[in-house]
Amino acid sequence: MMGNMKYKVGDKVRIKSLDWYNENKNEYGNVKCHLYEFSATMRQYCGTIRTIRRVDNFDKMYKMEEDGCFFDWTDEMIEGLVEEETKSEPKFHIGDWVTDGISKCQIHFIDNNQYWYSKFCILGNIESVDKRYHLYTIQDAKDGDVLAEDSCIFIIHNYIIKSVINIFYQIPINIISNFY
Repeated sequence: MMGNMKYKVGDKVRIKSLDWYNENKNEYGNVKCHLYEFSATMRQYCGTIRTIRRVDNFDKMYKMEEDGCFFDWTDEMIEGLVEEETKSEPKFHIGDWVTDGISKCQIHFIDNNQYWYSKFCILGNIESVDKRYHLYTIQDAKDGDVLAEDSCIFIIHNYIIKSVINIFYQIPINIISNFY
């Protein structure tokens, strides 16, 4: 199985699109790529930019920096080499809650032109997220949603706002007010 690989360590590559994944996945949510599979778990990386950390010419696969070298990536899973792109200035900031109208999440960090919503899960590249998402506001809230967390929590519930405020000595004080 020895052979030359298309990419080298340090190359920035774009993973194939979500459309590619959806068109090629089998009934188990996997896409067969020679000896490897693009798993349903890997779909979160579709369309994202990854940095090659290790090249295995014998097994014909790559390890990527951003997933901690966890997944096996092959040439069939990669759309191509990414030229240095001009980085977009992020629309959102760390700590912002964002929504696409279907799901909501909090931005935990911004790195490598990507928004991340946890240590291991990427929301997407800045350009695509900025187009698709907006700040999560009271207009997006559904009954029972938490709108903020920290020292002040507001919960929407049947036109009642409950505010739990930790003031002196971390003692919770409940304030309930109806607004009709």
